[in-house]
Amino acid sequence: MRRRRCDSLLIAAVTAGTVTASGLLSACAGSTGPAEPTPGPSASDPACLGVLKAAPATVLDQHRIAAGTPAVLGVAQWGSRAIVLRCGVTPTGPTTLDCITVDGVDWVVDDHGDPIRFLTYGRRPAVEVLVPLQYGRENAAGALVDVDPAVAGLPQTRRCVGLGDLSPTTAPTRSASATTP
Repeated sequence: MRRRRCDSLLIAAVTAGTVTASGLLSACAGSTGPAEPTPGPSASDPACLGVLKAAPATVLDQHRIAAGTPAVLGVAQWGSRAIVLRCGVTPTGPTTLDCITVDGVDWVVDDHGDPIRFLTYGRRPAVEVLVPLQYGRENAAGALVDVDPAVAGLPQTRRCVGLGDLSPTTAPTRSASATTP
């Protein structure tokens, strides 16, 4: 994707005489764009097919991208800088990362990079949603509102709990946001 942008910039810049071709080519040479999403280890789980079929036409007002040739198993994408849903990824165990519940679905949030990563907690198969920062950190969780109806049907095996949900005898010495009750 980004490679095409560099090719277009090269043609425009050389035509306008603003830069040399070699200068812009070297600037674009290392730019290969975002990596194509890869299938999760359980992407062939029949439940993932149901998630993808139920996935919405839009997420954060971005239209779903038609599946490539060949389509990536267990993956749906929306927008020009794709919001990515991957079904069948490796589930997480107890973690100290924040856990949020959106429309009854628990998600572990890793907002330390770009994209922001949301991973279902206590659902099998696990689903990951990646939201690039260009959509806004404050808007990222809105993607979960859009995809939750497709994910909610996956079997729930555990839920997010906070320290306040644990009895004093079972509370860990460190705080944890996602754990088995």
